[in-house]
Formats: sequence, structure tokens, C-alpha cells
Amino acid sequence: MPPRSKKDDNTAPSTQGISNPSSPLLRATEAVAKVLGNDWMVPLNAESATQSNPHIASGSITLDYLLGGKPNTFGVRMCPGIPKGRITQVYGHESCGKTTLALTLAASVCKQGGNVLYVDYENAISPGYAAALGVPIGDRSRFLLAQPNTLEEGFQIIYAMASAGVTLIIIDSIGAAVPKDVAETPLEEMGKAPRVGLLAQKWSNFLPQIRARLVKTQSTMFAIAQIRDAINTQGYGDSTTVQGGRAWKFYPDLRMKLARIQQETIRQYNAVTHQVEEQKGSGKVKVTIEKCKVSDAQGKEGIFYIRYGAGIDDLRSFLEIAIAHGVIKKGGAGWYVWNRPDGSELKVQGLDKLASEIQKVGAVPELEAAVKNFLYGVKVELPVEADSEDEEGNDLMEGLTL
Repeated sequence: MPPRSKKDDNTAPSTQGISNPSSPLLRATEAVAKVLGNDWMVPLNAESATQSNPHIASGSITLDYLLGGKPNTFGVRMCPGIPKGRITQVYGHESCGKTTLALTLAASVCKQGGNVLYVDYENAISPGYAAALGVPIGDRSRFLLAQPNTLEEGFQIIYAMASAGVTLIIIDSIGAAVPKDVAETPLEEMGKAPRVGLLAQKWSNFLPQIRARLVKTQSTMFAIAQIRDAINTQGYGDSTTVQGGRAWKFYPDLRMKLARIQQETIRQYNAVTHQVEEQKGSGKVKVTIEKCKVSDAQGKEGIFYIRYGAGIDDLRSFLEIAIAHGVIKKGGAGWYVWNRPDGSELKVQGLDKLASEIQKVGAVPELEAAVKNFLYGVKVELPVEADSEDEEGNDLMEGLTL
């Protein structure tokens, strides 16, 4: 839901849909409105929405479809993408696509004219891979990489960027940050003072502050977390836990779990052996919406694909959806036939060759349109960007307490 505008303070509340005019709730509302105006009231009616809530395209048609939720009576999906002005957390085991999704999201934001701060607590970002995914790594007005020395230093950077209205803030990763108390502990003192829960405590103090700031400026925070083995379970409860502490279960409006469920091979030339060999070329990733407060997507699951070295493979998703709906016919011996709307026929053996041929003839937009017709039934357009109010003053960290 977009932030409330102070311009509507004196607007009289609507009486539409009121079943009991003498309700004490309404009498109290009138009394409060005389003092505070009506800005604090938020109308709730998903069925009357004529456009989606502000969001960022994730770069995966599967993920955007899942997050959109069930369409209302106007055919509008509430949030077909990563919600703006909110906190999103994505977690999973290593090499399941978390950083790829984050960089794809960053490229999507920059392509639409936005700007991105990437807080790299792990000091492990690959500039070449980021550039290959479309991130403008050489333009600091659109993409800025930060590698803070401590957790608190990162907090200051994040808070200032959110106050300035930076479009997207990515944190990679939650558990890799080192609190200042730990970073400044002499080596000979390491292990003597108990530090259990210190990182979680710091995040628990910071998240309510940054959440309020994000809502005000409509900056979006996208945080990555790893899954780790839990300690002291003694055979009871979950054997794994997510980094960052329990606060990360409460403050995000969207939490997603990624899991790599399959690796696919391609035939590729290997200069070492001077032979064409079977190589791992792509991964099949399952996404589960663990928590969603922006649509009815909670609990839903879907599959998307990552091509190693190239990022999220949306063309593969287009192909799988088209095959499922019979747009592309699958025959014996791996043959695929696509009867295009212009009457021409595309017949290729092998899914990878089909993808290459579709790219070669420039038919990707045509296939995408056919797929979206099955998913949405209507033309999908991005919502118009709302003008945001400028922050007063130059102290972008005012109000932050560490």
C-alpha cells in the first residue's frame, strides 16, 4: 500500500459501505479526526483497487506471478513484484540464487531509471558477474557498492541512503556483518566475553527504525540471509536456522526461501581436454513464499531457472509455460514445434536449440506476450511512479540511534 499523503488531512472520510452509522467506532473516529485530521485512517478494500501497489519487477516472470496473488474483480493483482517501501528477506542454502536474484533486481531498478545501494558485508561481490546481469557498475549515480567495516557502520550508510530516497538497498548478507564490539575486541580477548545473540540484538534495534524510514521515503530494502545449522537442538525442532535473529521474522513484509532442486547439463567445449563434454550449465530453483503481507501469495511455490554466468533465465520459464499450455508442442525424440501467430512454423530438436532459434529470429517478445496472456489475461503495465516529497535538511541520519 502506498504511503498516506498529508494533503488529504482535511478530506472527509467516505460513508460508502457503512452498515451502522451509530457505531461507537465511527463516533470515536469523528472525535479523533477533529484533532488529528484523517491522515491516520487507511481504507482497506482490495477489490476496489484499479492498479497494483508500487513494486519492482524481480526479473523473474514466475516470481512476479506468484507475488501478484489472486486478481481482484478488476483483474488487478495486488503486488506483482518486490514491494516498494518495504523490507524483503530472501534466504536459503549456499548457491541457490540469492545473490543472482539481488543483482537481477538491481539491474531491473537501474533500467527503469532508479538507483541502488549494494551493502556487501561479505566482501564477495563479483563485478564481472554484476555487469553481465546488466548492473551499471561504473555509474555511481545509479549503482553504489559499500563494504562497511562493522555492522553499525553499515547501519549508518543504510539509514542515510533510505532517508535520501534511494530506490533499492540490498544487504548481502545479514549474518556476515561484524558488530563493532566484536571488531574492536583484541585477539587475546576473543572468546572470553560471551557474544551470543549480539548480532540479533543489533538488528532487532535497527529494523524498527529503518522500517519507519522506508515507509516514509518509499525506499525498498532487500536483504539476503544464509541458512545455518542450529545449535543445541538435541534432536528436537528444526535442525537449521536463518541468520540475523528472530526480528527478521517479524519486520519484513515479504520473506522468501530459495532452494536449488536440480542442476542441468549442457554440452560445452573444454579447452583443457580439447573435447566437447557434459558441463553443469543451469540450475532449477524452487521459491517458496514464507511470509507475504502485500498479497495473498503466502505459502505459494514456483520454479525459475538460472543459467550459470548469465543470471535468471526467463526465456526458459517462457518456454516451460508455453509447453504446459500447448502453445509449443512437444513431440518424440526431443522435437518442439511452435506455430507462430504469423502462420510460420518453428521446429527444432532440443530445448536449448529451441531457445537459441527463438532468440535468433527475434521472437522472444512474441513468446512472452503469448505466455503473459495465459498468466494474466490482460496487458500488464507497470504503475506510474508517484512523486515523493523531498526530505528537509541535510542530516540524512537524523533520528537514528545505535
